[in-house]
Amino acid sequence: MTMDALRHFFAWCTLLNLILLLLWAALTLGAPGFLRGMVKRWYGVNEEDFNRLNLGGIMYYELGIILFNFMPYLALRIMA
Repeated sequence: MTMDALRHFFAWCTLLNLILLLLWAALTLGAPGFLRGMVKRWYGVNEEDFNRLNLGGIMYYELGIILFNFMPYLALRIMA
């Protein structure tokens, strides 16, 4: 696999993961009742735990995007 192919791979991974993160955040802000009701019905999580888990999940997912997608892309851009 060439450096150019790896660079494109990490760029697309970053973009797709950011779109998924924005969709998750939009659902959380735009339809919190729907999302909370769905999670409560499936897993029986109360509102306080849902908010804590949701915010923690968004933060960890964002950190994962930065560490495992964007930073390798940036390193490949610097190397080339």
